[in-house]
Amino acid sequence: MRILIVFIFVFLFSCGKDESRIVFSHAEKKLIDSLATKQKKVIGPEIDSLCTLHFDNRVQALVDSIMEKRLEEQKRLME
Repeated sequence: MRILIVFIFVFLFSCGKDESRIVFSHAEKKLIDSLATKQKKVIGPEIDSLCTLHFDNRVQALVDSIMEKRLEEQKRLME
């Protein structure tokens, strides 16, 4: 119960006007955008290769999980 009260307290007081908001000028926004675009071109292929590398393992884990749930359902229905 204490955790719920703390959660509600934090939630209520974390909302509101953010006085520490950073405002960027047009030139700063343009610089940030160009830097992000350059980094995206560098990081993009690395992320794609990681996705390709882990895809089969993740699909197999999902299939195993689905099969496990279906077997549990079948056992429950047979009882």
